Amino acid sequence: LQLSGTAPLHGDGMNVEAHGTANLAFLRSLSPDIDSSGSVTLAATVRGALTNPRVAGQIELRNGALSYADFATGLANANGTIQFNGNAATVRNLTAESGGGKLTVSGFVALRDGIRLGLRANASKVRLRLQPGVSAVADGNVNWTGTLQNNLLAGTVNLDTVNYAPQTDLASILSQAPTVVTIGEPSLLDNMRLDVRIKSLASTTVQSSLAENLNFDADLQLRGAASHPGMLGRITCSEGHLVLFGSTYTVDSGIIGFYNVARIEPRLDLNLETQAKGVTVSLRVTDRKSTRLNSSHA
Repeated sequence: LQLSGTAPLHGDGMNVEAHGTANLAFLRSLSPDIDSSGSVTLAATVRGALTNPRVAGQIELRNGALSYADFATGLANANGTIQFNGNAATVRNLTAESGGGKLTVSGFVALRDGIRLGLRANASKVRLRLQPGVSAVADGNVNWTGTLQNNLLAGTVNLDTVNYAPQTDLASILSQAPTVVTIGEPSLLDNMRLDVRIKSLASTTVQSSLAENLNFDADLQLRGAASHPGMLGRITCSEGHLVLFGSTYTVDSGIIGFYNVARIEPRLDLNLETQAKGVTVSLRVTDRKSTRLNSSHA
């Protein structure tokens, strides 16, 4: 980093030029859970008073990569420019690859009575690991607005494909549904409110050896604080096959409902049917607490 110019101790009149480069690998020193690479280049001028500086110039990001141990999806091949103008920084043409898809970020960060945020992220065909054994490919538009003390993450995520691994069945997936997020600084997550709609489309597919021709419709709302998220809405299954408690069942009808704004707490109401040694077994699973079993000879 090279600095040149003048900076008075009192009053206005600062005029400083800054030029420099940095390897993003320095972020690893902040936490052993961070892995990063790439470079940033700075070219800017700083004028005004020390208490209220005005910055003009830009930071250019080249071939950036960033991952965090607790996040399954990281960033790669990040390139773009952050433009400084007075007391605001504008994100321009910032793109990255994530989960096999493309991520685009735009917006601003301003110093106006504290730090104010106005950022927008667009995702296309990004794979998200929801929990071990479960992932989804999705498109989305999300806005992050407000201040560091009170901000909102809101938008829409459209599911393209849902995948879950052969060793995982629906019962174990639901039993592992997260209720508390502990990633990152608690103060920041506590101050972040969520209002994200998660929807399935007519073209949404389920890919797994456990789900055959499974048709479902999802309309969910992720709410609450980022540190303690909740979920509202339902997933409706109309037909197909899935694995529950280690056995393959035909889905007659089913609803997985979410009704708690403070927790991600799925409630089941499924009507299932299977064949076992010439016997037709009908199973109804409700509320994750009770089941009703009927059987008849095929």
